[in-house]
Amino acid sequence: MARWIAKKLAVGLSALALSLAPALAEPQLWVVRDADSAVYLFGAIHYLPYDADWITPAVETALAGSREVWVEATDIEDDALLTGLVTEYGLADEPLSARLGSEDMALLQDAAEDLGIPFAALDLVEPWLASVTIAVTPMLNAGYDPERSVDGDVVLLAADAGLPVRGFETAEQQILLFASLPLELQLEDLRQTLAMYRDAATELDAQYAGWEAGDFTAAELALEEMRAEAPELYEILFVARNQNWAQRIVGLLKWPGDTFVAVGAGHFAGDGSILQLLEEAGLAPERVQ
Repeated sequence: MARWIAKKLAVGLSALALSLAPALAEPQLWVVRDADSAVYLFGAIHYLPYDADWITPAVETALAGSREVWVEATDIEDDALLTGLVTEYGLADEPLSARLGSEDMALLQDAAEDLGIPFAALDLVEPWLASVTIAVTPMLNAGYDPERSVDGDVVLLAADAGLPVRGFETAEQQILLFASLPLELQLEDLRQTLAMYRDAATELDAQYAGWEAGDFTAAELALEEMRAEAPELYEILFVARNQNWAQRIVGLLKWPGDTFVAVGAGHFAGDGSILQLLEEAGLAPERVQ
């Protein structure tokens, strides 16, 4: 369980969806340049169909010419580490049944039964972990592969090429994005998840179709909805991280040679995206694919 929960946390989190169609995807790939260096920017998704084929010639060329690769976190494949982190930050001192009202508890019990999640186990975790579990389970039940992700594939390709891989964050930092939220905000996020999880597959399919075609319209709509309904969470998951990562990408251009960056695709969509912040820093992102 720790692996797919951590991968849910790692990413643009519900920013993009997946499809079981085996067609070759051509998602967006951007580049920013200065006189002696370039940073390629690729929007990743964190679950893939078993037979997904997304590695295009443009991506291969960008990776082949890079001196190093950056992803969100390099330690999310460490199952022992993730199990420890989820145990440390996810198990609750007080059961959810003592924190939720009767109406919310009924919704939680219905969701657990609907998704095949043991309610007794769900009752023992922090609200953030219950929310993540309920959000992710529909994708797993639909057959998406928790062991495959775009960023995971990028790490494997980098290893094959002998390229160093670095992370903007650690798995612990990503889990703490949720675990450090105030209790009331965790509970509100859980309530919203309970209200929306049945529609997740349809919405995710639409977002994936856009990602595959290089169109972020559906992702932008989802982000705008999140901004409107959960502004504090949106600030933590997207605004603050986009600002941090954009600054570090600008820093990467100070070194000669090329770099390949793969982070959750939601970070390249909408107002306040990494692309917009790079433009404001005086750079000119160029669409490669």
